[in-house]
Amino acid sequence: MSPSDPPREILIIDDYPQLVEYLVNRLKAEGGYDSRAASTGASGLAAIRDGFQGVVLLDVRLPDIGGLDLFARIKEHNADLPVIFITAHASVDLAIEATRLGAFDFIQKGSDLLKRLLVSVKNAF
Repeated sequence: MSPSDPPREILIIDDYPQLVEYLVNRLKAEGGYDSRAASTGASGLAAIRDGFQGVVLLDVRLPDIGGLDLFARIKEHNADLPVIFITAHASVDLAIEATRLGAFDFIQKGSDLLKRLLVSVKNAF
């Protein structure tokens, strides 16, 4: 990335603060990505409505809205935003549904989350 390139931003919509802090730090250190966080679906959607252009990392379970419902709202606002689901509550049916609806990727939280996420985010950009 050259100095004239726009920053590659990531919006992390997840309500688990320790994970968000970890991802912000690691994505910056290992990928050079600028990240911002939203702990609710409403605040994440507000960031997107305010013009966010980048990659969205979206948890399936949020305190105010389900991830698939929020995904539909994100796509209504900006169909071109790549959305990567991250979840501790993965199931094959959920992964298939998210992919069918247009998710860029679906990653289960676990020990290899960062490695898989770095590859997926790079591909999304």
